[in-house]
Amino acid sequence: MTIKITRKTGYMGGAAPVKLIVNAEESIPLGNGDSHTITADKVKVKAAQFGFQSQERNIEDSGEFFIKINSNMLVLFFIMIFCICVGSALNIFMISIVGLIAAIVGLFLGRNHWFKILKADE
Repeated sequence: MTIKITRKTGYMGGAAPVKLIVNAEESIPLGNGDSHTITADKVKVKAAQFGFQSQERNIEDSGEFFIKINSNMLVLFFIMIFCICVGSALNIFMISIVGLIAAIVGLFLGRNHWFKILKADE
């Protein structure tokens, strides 16, 4: 069985490679648009970058899979940046607090949910 995993993260996180962790031991660096092919019956894969990672996914069938950034985390990231910048610029304390809360939530959730490993037809 052949499994092809391609990184498609776009401009977010494109400056550094994402590590593809296969069966909790093998680590393969992937640049944006890079692919890696695995030949095995059953594998567990996870993507990681700077402490942010995906949940481990069991792959039991052949096909093409993509590493993508979780869209919910991306929205939370933009809310955080917007609230902190606007709150600081306009000196509105409550907006800055919302941005800080979004940053803390993003750090905790991003540890295991920053990336998604999706099958090509999902």
